[in-house]
Amino acid sequence: MSGPLLVTNPDLLPQAELDKVKAYKGGPVLLLGGEIDSGRQNSFEITMENGWGKTVFAGWGGIPEYGCRTFSNDNKPEVNVETLRDPVGAVWTHPLIFSDIEEGFVRRCVEIMTDLTEYPTVSDSRSACNVTSVYTGPDTMKILVENQEYFYVLPWVDIRREIVEIKALTKPPGYPIRVEGSRFKLRVPGRGMDVVEIKFK
Repeated sequence: MSGPLLVTNPDLLPQAELDKVKAYKGGPVLLLGGEIDSGRQNSFEITMENGWGKTVFAGWGGIPEYGCRTFSNDNKPEVNVETLRDPVGAVWTHPLIFSDIEEGFVRRCVEIMTDLTEYPTVSDSRSACNVTSVYTGPDTMKILVENQEYFYVLPWVDIRREIVEIKALTKPPGYPIRVEGSRFKLRVPGRGMDVVEIKFK
């Protein structure tokens, strides 16, 4: 196995499995979850105070220098769950109270994972578009571009590899798609989706 490895909730892994993660040499290792061994030598570590504890994103193994950052989140619960008493006739012992994860932390995690995996991205567009890719062979893929707006949008989608051939599966035959190197431009309907088939170098 090779390529980036993402491990969620590493603090919940048995020691034997955690040792396997530490020994992985196939590419970058990313950890996302609770407290992580502070003595580990990582290329970067992002930490966020999240209510009662921390959510940590850390990694090592050929990762570019992103720099360490701490995202503060002061959105703590207004009540102390430790001092709550059960209401009369309650079925649940305590209300489910939680703190939101800070948006900057989530965005930074996504940016780094996208960089390391060379996942296709939407660029030069202010619209709300999502991209999903499915590799159908060593040099082919299908891209699903979803538009969450209520109007047509024209996003540029960058697959990070030079495009040799492209065909829209959800458009009429011969529909022209503008291609520039590793990216293409598509007209996606409001609250809809387009699918393209790509051959790349």
